[in-house]
Amino acid sequence: MPLRRANNWLHIGHPDAGPRLARLFSLIENCRLEGIDPEAYLVDIITRLLDYPDARISELLPRQWRLARAHQAQASA
Repeated sequence: MPLRRANNWLHIGHPDAGPRLARLFSLIENCRLEGIDPEAYLVDIITRLLDYPDARISELLPRQWRLARAHQAQASA
């Protein structure tokens, strides 16, 4: 039975969907490695992404995001 579920990923609908999902899963796994709740991270960056300057997009990567959150928490304490 587990093989059947694994085979579902072979047919994801669009040729570009595989690489996109791989990037998303990598981002989620990086969140977990940094001790970040992936859902909270994604909600925050998705709401900020449209207005965020391209030159500063690396600030939204999980490690930098976590450090910025820790800095904000220290500043408000």
